[in-house]
Amino acid sequence: MQPDRVVIGCESTISGHRAAAALANLYAAWVPRSRIAPIGIWSSELCKLAANAMLAQRISSINSISAICERTDADVGEIAKSIGLDPRIGPQFLKAGLGFGGSCFRKDIASLTYLAESLGLPEVAAYWQQVLTMNDFQRDRFARHVIATLNNSLRGKKVAILGYAFKKNTGDARESPALDVIRILLEEGPKSITIYDPLCSEADIKRELSVLERDYAVSMPDGPVEVVPDPYAACANSNAVLILTDWDMFKNGKPVTQSSKPVTIAETYDGATPTDVLHLTPRIERVTINKPPTPPRTPKLSPLAPELNTRLLPEPPCPADCVVCRSSSSAGMSVETDTTTPIDWAHISKTVREPRWVFDGRGVLDARAMVGMGFRLETLGRASMY
Repeated sequence: MQPDRVVIGCESTISGHRAAAALANLYAAWVPRSRIAPIGIWSSELCKLAANAMLAQRISSINSISAICERTDADVGEIAKSIGLDPRIGPQFLKAGLGFGGSCFRKDIASLTYLAESLGLPEVAAYWQQVLTMNDFQRDRFARHVIATLNNSLRGKKVAILGYAFKKNTGDARESPALDVIRILLEEGPKSITIYDPLCSEADIKRELSVLERDYAVSMPDGPVEVVPDPYAACANSNAVLILTDWDMFKNGKPVTQSSKPVTIAETYDGATPTDVLHLTPRIERVTINKPPTPPRTPKLSPLAPELNTRLLPEPPCPADCVVCRSSSSAGMSVETDTTTPIDWAHISKTVREPRWVFDGRGVLDARAMVGMGFRLETLGRASMY
């Protein structure tokens, strides 16, 4: 556990500062002092809200740019990469997509908005509320673009959804963008909506979708929604495939392979001397330099009490028959699930219905490769090719 920061809220009293110092000494056993911040009570409360609000704001900001890109000839990926080179901005959280999900961002912005309103700051409340409004708008316009592309009707049509988790590498289905997309699709009465996610369990997905049951029949046999354990079964005979989570397995690029032979700098430049640089034949190649493995970090033992030292040591690996691991696996959270090996899009192209529509809500697909396989690809943040 190596946090970026440890925020300790304390009262501005002698006892408050003493308590904060004692807690800081505890964390200092493994966290650098420069990352421990004893601050006031109100500051500590607002710190968490402000941090998540700032991150969510960046996501909504780049998503607003993606909407402009789709009305012009701009590419939001190129824009994000370019502005991310500015050290004042940086590249983090500039990936356009379906907006943020999960249990923290929306809740914390709502708390910040409520706090501003209660303090008589309606302009501040409206500012942060707009971050949520843009987040909802991104999902709404994506789903309605799917419907418009399919001749403004989903009657008798099957829609395949790849990915339900709010982000990759998690089985957390809470506050997923997929929920809002599915809600809008259900308005058009589709014949079938099949969902595949490598880590989200069927029970978790159905529990999240249950909030829609007051307005629609959702899950089969009464409704059109079905959760399937296989991406190929989800896509078979579908009129459109929607990518709603940026899982690596949904990408269609070539997997990155590492060379077994270390490559030296001299080999990279073909042995050229500085005077030969202007005469080099242009060549671009991927180079992998093997580095020695990083030794495991030895935890710094606590100077406070010997009994704390055992808690700072790494836990031993679980046995093969670990009950906790087995229960996690049964809930759809198995650590053995392969989420990186790319699915076979060429195979999927043979099973979906013409004209093979794919709607990339996460910007994970290479357009040229998809078109080469016969797909029609629509990507958030890029003007339509059709």
